[in-house]
Amino acid sequence: MERQPFLSAIQTIVEDILSKRHDLSQESILALIEEKKKEGRGLLSDEGAARLVAEELLIQTRGTELGRMQLRDLVSGLNDVTVSGRVLTAWPPQSFQRRDGTPGRVLRLVLVDRSGRTSCALWDRHVDVISRKGNLQGRVVRIGHAYTRQGLSGDTEVHAGDRSSIDVDPSDLPTQDFPEFKELFTQLGKLTIDQNQVNAVGVVQLDPKNYTFTKEDRTGSVLRALIADETGSIPVVAWNERAEELKDLKKG
Repeated sequence: MERQPFLSAIQTIVEDILSKRHDLSQESILALIEEKKKEGRGLLSDEGAARLVAEELLIQTRGTELGRMQLRDLVSGLNDVTVSGRVLTAWPPQSFQRRDGTPGRVLRLVLVDRSGRTSCALWDRHVDVISRKGNLQGRVVRIGHAYTRQGLSGDTEVHAGDRSSIDVDPSDLPTQDFPEFKELFTQLGKLTIDQNQVNAVGVVQLDPKNYTFTKEDRTGSVLRALIADETGSIPVVAWNERAEELKDLKKG
C-alpha cells in the first residue's frame, strides 16, 4: 500500500513505534491516531493524538529529537515530553516536607508559546539550578523529558522531575516561535469584563489600601489599588496571599 503523507513530526512518532512494535503496521497506527483524535472531540491535534497513542503502546517517543510539543497539544498522562516557551510568570521557590519526612522544593512558572500557555512545576534539584539563572520572566525555557498531569484547576501541567533537563535561553530555538514579552500584555483601556485571564502593566496611582475581614470564622485580607497606563486606568484587587505579597506596594 502506498505510504500516506502526514506531518514530519507525526511521521517520526509513527516510525518510532514501528521500530519497537514489529507487530503493528503504519496503517494500523494511523488508524489508532484517527480514533484518538475522535475521542478528543476536536481538542487534540494530530501530533497530540500521536503522542498519546505512542504512550499507550508503551513507546517512549523521542521528545528531544522531535523538538517540542506545542503547548496547546499537551494532555495529561504523558511520560516523556519536551516543551518550550517564554516565561510569563515565575513564582519564588517553595519548601515543603513530604509524607515520609524528607524535604522537598518546587518552583512554579507559566510558559507561553504562540499556541497557548501551560503551568510548570520544577522539582527539587532543578530549583537551585534555575534560581541561579536570575530573573526568568520574559526568557525562553526548554524543559526536556518532562511528564504531564492534571492540575487542581483541571488544566494540564508540565512537571520536571529527576530525569528532566532544563535549558534557559537555548541558542538552537528560533525566538520567532514565541511571542515577544510585550505581546502577552493587554493595554488597560482594552480590557473587557468577559476576559477571564489577562496580563496587564500599569503604574500605581494612589497608595494601596489594605483591609482585613472575617468570614465564616476565617480571617482574610484584601488590597485595593488603582493602576494606569497611557490608555486608561483600572482598579486592582488582591486577596489573602496575593495581598500579603503586595503589602509594600507604593504610589508610582
